[in-house]
Amino acid sequence: MKEDIDSLTQDLLLMRYMYYYHSSPVVTDYFYDLLERLLVRLEHEAPEYRWDNSPSITVGDSRFNEEYEKLLPEFKKRWVDGLNYTMPEIT
Repeated sequence: MKEDIDSLTQDLLLMRYMYYYHSSPVVTDYFYDLLERLLVRLEHEAPEYRWDNSPSITVGDSRFNEEYEKLLPEFKKRWVDGLNYTMPEIT
């Protein structure tokens, strides 16, 4: 559960970063919303793993910095160069 929350949180934050700071959306708004709803559900099941700056509880993040730039190559490999994200089952 922790790994799913960590991965999804990081990806959603990087999607925001790409959208707002690079004017380059990676996924549709609809798909982003689905991922965010999944995150809310996972965090509800395991609130101890929610990040302080989780997209589920923030409306933007002023903490975007050079750390995000360092994460972009791996992020782009997963999302931009070919969508290979496997969503957990939603029941």
